[in-house]
Amino acid sequence: MRRKHMSMWAVMLLALALALAVAVAAGCGGDEGTNTSAAGDSPAAAAQLTPQQIVDQSQQAMQAVNSAAFTADLELNLEGDASKMTDATAKQLLSSPITFHAEGSSSTKPVAADMDVTVALMGQNLAMGVLAEGNKAWVQYEDAWYAVPQKNTKALTTGGSGALPTDQLKDLGLDPQAWNVEWTLTGTETVDGAEVYHLTASPDAKKIAADLMKALNDPALYKKLGDPQTAAQVKSLKTQNSKQLTELQKALKSVAVELWIEKDSLYMRKGTVAIGMDMTGMQGAEGVTAMNVDVAFTMADFNEPVEVKAPAQAQDFDTLMNKLVGGMMSGGTTS
Repeated sequence: MRRKHMSMWAVMLLALALALAVAVAAGCGGDEGTNTSAAGDSPAAAAQLTPQQIVDQSQQAMQAVNSAAFTADLELNLEGDASKMTDATAKQLLSSPITFHAEGSSSTKPVAADMDVTVALMGQNLAMGVLAEGNKAWVQYEDAWYAVPQKNTKALTTGGSGALPTDQLKDLGLDPQAWNVEWTLTGTETVDGAEVYHLTASPDAKKIAADLMKALNDPALYKKLGDPQTAAQVKSLKTQNSKQLTELQKALKSVAVELWIEKDSLYMRKGTVAIGMDMTGMQGAEGVTAMNVDVAFTMADFNEPVEVKAPAQAQDFDTLMNKLVGGMMSGGTTS
């Protein structure tokens, strides 16, 4: 029973990693997409840039963005036959998807963030506030603030806007150019008063999965991840669940990406990524027949200052972790 439980979580973890990788690489790919425009669009404006050029130039424009307000949502849901499931975790996930929502604003120069985060998992709701300033970060939970150890905030000072997402993925052994991302311009729309290009793409799901598996089998990956704790977790996931990961590679059936890019600035205002997996017959999946991951984000207020007021008092972070673990073990809600 325990083995099945772990393999199911391994599948979900890799599915989430895949969703994030595709979301980061949403603007990558070397193919020239088809250039179509909806009725009412300006043919002259649409003809100036191909869909791929719009995406490429948007990626370049976003490198000059130091701050923005944002929302981000992620949902993971399962489909299947509950009568065939012996694992309580799988049964609960069948009726209650995992959801993540974040909203707020962040800045890279200077480093600052002010956001609210809500997670729904296994019938529990977790609501937190997050503040970051320089190499310091704090988490708010139930009206109390907790200081995050600086060893866990390294990404805040080393992430930056630096390289393009394409370069960052290639550093990890992934090659978005080989994913056959072919963009289509479906027309223009209005998002929060701004005229935007609406583009869609359906990358080759099998090539993405094969690329991820290749990266997971590269010993250099664990050094490139930077954070030793993260590297150890990824390595453990791959080692303990190698057969399930290979099956997941075959299970990935669809990837769909949509972007809304502002015409004047070429800033990315909105995006979605939808990933579908066929779990039929997969070892450890029990009665689960499909898994779907949906990611969505919006961005606004580009290059506006982000002001952060550090908490006057903050408790030890271990206190928060003990409280959260205790809440999860007791089965009670956390909000």
